[in-house]
Amino acid sequence: MIKRLSQWATPLALLTIAFFSYGLFAFQQGFHWDDWGFAWLIRTLGRPGLFDYFSTNRPFLAYVYSVTTSLFGTNPIAWQLFSLLMRWLTAMSLVWLLRMIWPERRWETFFAAVFFLVYPGFNQQAIAITYSHFFLAQTLLFISIGLMLMFAYQPHRFWWAGVLGVLLSAFNLFSTEYFFGLELLRPFLLWLGLREGWPDRNQRLSRAILAYLPFFLTLLGFLYWRYFILGFYLYRPELVTDLGSSPAARLASLPGIIWEQWRVAFWNAWGQVFQTPDFSAYGPRLTLVYIGVLLLTGIGLIAFANRFKAADKTSWVFSMQWIGLGLLSMLLAGVPFLVADLPLRLTFPNSRFTLPFALGAAFLLVAILELVPRWNTKILLGCALAALAVGVQFNTGYLWREDWQAQKSFFWQMLWRIPDLQPGGILLSSDTPFEFSSDNSLTFPLNWIYAPENETTEMEHAYFFVSVRLGNELKALEPGLPVHQDYLAATFDSSSDNLVAVHFAPPGCFRVLHPVYDRHLPRAPAMGEDAALLTETGIPVLPRSAAKALELSNLGIITSQPENDVVPPAILGAEPAHTWCYYFEKADLARQEENWDRVAEIGDRAFAIPYFPDDYSEYLPIIEAYARTGRWEDARDLTRKTADLMPVLQPALCAVWQRVEDDPAGTIPSAQVEKMKAELGYCPYP
Repeated sequence: MIKRLSQWATPLALLTIAFFSYGLFAFQQGFHWDDWGFAWLIRTLGRPGLFDYFSTNRPFLAYVYSVTTSLFGTNPIAWQLFSLLMRWLTAMSLVWLLRMIWPERRWETFFAAVFFLVYPGFNQQAIAITYSHFFLAQTLLFISIGLMLMFAYQPHRFWWAGVLGVLLSAFNLFSTEYFFGLELLRPFLLWLGLREGWPDRNQRLSRAILAYLPFFLTLLGFLYWRYFILGFYLYRPELVTDLGSSPAARLASLPGIIWEQWRVAFWNAWGQVFQTPDFSAYGPRLTLVYIGVLLLTGIGLIAFANRFKAADKTSWVFSMQWIGLGLLSMLLAGVPFLVADLPLRLTFPNSRFTLPFALGAAFLLVAILELVPRWNTKILLGCALAALAVGVQFNTGYLWREDWQAQKSFFWQMLWRIPDLQPGGILLSSDTPFEFSSDNSLTFPLNWIYAPENETTEMEHAYFFVSVRLGNELKALEPGLPVHQDYLAATFDSSSDNLVAVHFAPPGCFRVLHPVYDRHLPRAPAMGEDAALLTETGIPVLPRSAAKALELSNLGIITSQPENDVVPPAILGAEPAHTWCYYFEKADLARQEENWDRVAEIGDRAFAIPYFPDDYSEYLPIIEAYARTGRWEDARDLTRKTADLMPVLQPALCAVWQRVEDDPAGTIPSAQVEKMKAELGYCPYP
């Protein structure tokens, strides 16, 4: 019984670490980035849509997705758990492989798997649909190399291992190019794996060549298919092109690029473990959970590592071997991104390119620890480093959880403000309101919400960022221009006449920008850093790109009273409590219809609870409603309050009173209007 439990010790230890790293926030996650597209495809177009999506890039991956999506559908929790399981299996398969090659190196192979599992350079675990399949490919690559070793040792007995190993190698190569570089590590691991059975180099070489030959032919077949048959639709082989046009200059640039890859993927990635999270955002309870996770991980690893103490054999030869393997792994891991000229970054979305570097970084860390002379010091350092890396992933999970909460808030506020959207509608904003989504990403839930019955490849709505689409799909901020966007499995066609300018900058509410009522909002400075600083200090500013789109904002395509209520996707959860932003959205919608009595009534209800805004510009609709309905005292008091709280809004307040003055049906005496304008001091305002 004890022996059986001992066999499960390593899997359970790695599973616990995986859960602490990636599982604590798994039940509070939704969809981000490319996962929105996959979820929409699964729901709307089904299996044919998946095959269309992958037809131009990674077509074999469509078969895998057709299986997994039939199992998990659009359930985000199921996908998060599947992704967690796949991440754990990559570490398990790595342990199995390394112990085939170095069976006597128990603690080294275990810690290599731990460092690989918690690698802090990769921070996109929450994009579960996408990366669970990447983890699957990486797992099968490691298993394939292990099967190759079995075949190399006893080809007649384990011929099936050779066949299966080739098939798994082909799966990795043909499904994703991310681990192409690690496939090139195969012959080196084979050479090391045969060292005990064939110490004679000539015999080992012949054995290695025979065992590697079918895998080499598979690699050549993939290269021929990728270059000459499938081609390059999304990412082109820029390195090959540059070598053909200017080989000397391109070759001279390679050492610097490779060094930058190594610096980012190893030094910068692991340097993150010494950065503390924002405990003020955590609050006391989550801070205690964070500290508890680090302590449990560190103490648990120390206790677990003691079982390897008797087997500890410090060796300079082994350390140099793994340093060489680590550097070689990192060199080869960067090949796909070097060829496509894709820079490594630790920020989203380019942090996804760090994933193949986790293996080389793990080799290097263990090799460095191997050089530490005292066992207790060595293990203490390793456990502390691993625990801190778990803390990095814990914090990453928290940030993704918060981003998902912001997404849900955004979509619910959008639904309150835009009860329905006519076909062809384009929401145009200055930039992403979220850290981990693109405008392509937001297009899919937009269609899911407002066009749930549409099961064709012609999408009815799109979300555009000005910074991304202006000059491309959106040729200019001019009326009457055709708009076309290709989403691989679906397309969108409309006109620039169907643009609705929107803005979302929490803690402020979602805004549909009106070409008249919002033109006098404070504009952001020309410098982006200055604009960000103003936002952080609570001063509401309208990004310049959003301000440019104001004149094109066509609120006429917003249906305020649809025949059938729009039912939000279940993934957005239950409708949140109606706090200030609910009342603001409804008041702003009523202002769009110039139903001033309704706006004033909504304002009264909000103030009676009482609710108040974080962005004081959200008082403007209610001030104007009070003024236009003859409630002079209420309008004056709220104007003064707003001007005192946020003087930068005085020009916008002046514009409100100028519109009241110009209203032929106005009920406020002109003398009172002039008094208020004079008090503001910014009137007349152009």
